Amino acid sequence: MNSYKYTVRDYIAALLVTVFVLLTGIPSLTTGVPEWGDDFAAYINEGIAIAEGDFHELTIKNYTMHPSTYSAEASDDGLVYVWGYPLFLAGIYKMVGFDRVDYSTVIYYKIPSLLALSLLGGVQVLFYRRRFPLAVSAALSLLLCFNGGLFEGLNGLYSDITFLFFGSLTLLLAELYPERTEDKKWPLFAALYGIVLWLTHEIRLNGMTICAVAILGHAIFIIKNRKKFGIRKIIGHVAPYAVFAVLTLVSEHLWLAPATSNMSDVGKASADIMAVNIIYYGEMICGYLGSLFGFKVTVLGVVFVLFIILGIIFKGIRENLHLTVLLFGTLIVLVMLPYEQGIRYIYNILPLLLMFASYGLGELWKSVRNTYKNLPERQLRIAGIVLLVLMLVLPVFGQVKVAAHNISHKGEIESGNVYDAEAVDMYNYIQANLPEDCMIAFGKPRALYLNTNRMAFRTGFNGHRIYEADYYLEYLIPNGEFDWEEGEASITPMEMIYENESFRLYKVTAE
Repeated sequence: MNSYKYTVRDYIAALLVTVFVLLTGIPSLTTGVPEWGDDFAAYINEGIAIAEGDFHELTIKNYTMHPSTYSAEASDDGLVYVWGYPLFLAGIYKMVGFDRVDYSTVIYYKIPSLLALSLLGGVQVLFYRRRFPLAVSAALSLLLCFNGGLFEGLNGLYSDITFLFFGSLTLLLAELYPERTEDKKWPLFAALYGIVLWLTHEIRLNGMTICAVAILGHAIFIIKNRKKFGIRKIIGHVAPYAVFAVLTLVSEHLWLAPATSNMSDVGKASADIMAVNIIYYGEMICGYLGSLFGFKVTVLGVVFVLFIILGIIFKGIRENLHLTVLLFGTLIVLVMLPYEQGIRYIYNILPLLLMFASYGLGELWKSVRNTYKNLPERQLRIAGIVLLVLMLVLPVFGQVKVAAHNISHKGEIESGNVYDAEAVDMYNYIQANLPEDCMIAFGKPRALYLNTNRMAFRTGFNGHRIYEADYYLEYLIPNGEFDWEEGEASITPMEMIYENESFRLYKVTAE
């Protein structure tokens, strides 16, 4: 780990980046949810259940509503989704409730992600500042925030941005805390660090890996410094992890419950699938790095990957062993899964990709400077700063343009949105005309439950069939995620009772 004492300028830069991201993010929020994934609904459902004290009842319902194949660890005793992110949504529910008439409150549930993205900007400035000049640190932080679809993710209501923030904060505190065990206020710092570790663990199933990496980094610090420890110092070093352990014990066993694991999925991939995954994630990383200028240049992505390799060779093992372990460990686990995931599954290593690429570029520059002694260093530094600015112009301008569009089209929701006019019409019809204890077959059961308070399941998965439901809701807009149901629907006796441009609702008549 690197040792560095922050200056006032560092804190000001972190604050400015945080405020800039926040001011860009506020008008980027929309009133709906643009894509028909229903993980967002699972999180809000849990948040509401936590706020209302119905958490354990919901876990039973989750088992029925789960829209994909169960992991080996799942049980009909209750399916528990990670609830760290829903804790924040529970606070939103306490303040504004959940409007099931106009769905006007949906936008408020995006506030935790907005704050997380904004604070991520400041945290990353401080994280990078321990390694790079201030201007480079601020630029890298902005590159992180304005690329990779993070702003678009604000409207998806997933846990990814919140997890990225707390994971990044964990890694920063893991570097800061060991240096501050001598301070008089170390107990407060230990409590903060322990709480952040706990939230990182509870927000995503792989949060524990970041906690383990943080502990590894702390251990490396102790080994490198080779100091003798008395009882007080030992307590100081152990304290945050004790706080983490106590919070986990109380929250998972005396209040809520441990999240249902999916570790059984790791290692299920065949050799052929692993080969496909290696190509998939390799192309994804190259695509991300090649788009840092705001437009995709595949060759640029490959060049950045070479810089990353160079950075790992020179700075990975010697100065950032724990972060190198996190980078490779994350990729290895993803490759071993029997399915592919989008870029949100590598969000936690995006800051490390930028860090190692910067290390690699720095090593290359050092080599060039040593070889060519008469290079105009001042002019080259200016050129480097200009390059950083150019890398930021299009991503930042693009997001500012999106924010301006949202302001000028306030309240507009495009067709295909989870909360477009047709969807809201169908939700309202279901609430007004279907029994509260009915069962509906629908491709996104957790979203339907959130928006109508009616139980649902996804037919074709986990043994569910349309004829077991009381009603079947068909989504008419072409969408690959709903294609699976067409064959079974065509042979199940049912009667259409309501329709609009996007949906048809049937009463299942099969006995």
